[in-house]
Amino acid sequence: MAAKKPATRKKPRNEARLLVRTSDGALFNYTPALAQRPDMKLHSGSAPTPAQIEKITGKDPDEFNVAKARSAELVKFAKDEYGVDLDPAIPLNVLRGQVMQLGAKAAEDAAKE
Repeated sequence: MAAKKPATRKKPRNEARLLVRTSDGALFNYTPALAQRPDMKLHSGSAPTPAQIEKITGKDPDEFNVAKARSAELVKFAKDEYGVDLDPAIPLNVLRGQVMQLGAKAAEDAAKE
């Protein structure tokens, strides 16, 4: 009778593989469907460093992000960038919308000049 091979646990093929969206550096678990998208790049290993994110996206990772900012940060940003005082007591989603509108208006004005 032949000796049995010891049982070995193989890692699944997709374990510890991540996809990075090139537009903003967001990480996603690897799936074949996501991997086929043109805006995704394969990243094996741990979370990418800020330098790697900048290389992948072409953007500075420390750039102000309205979607991740809190109320106080949004109020300060609106005051510093656009000279507008916003009320920190209003809901966060409304503040974000107002800052986005200010940014769009500023970009529109810059395009006219």
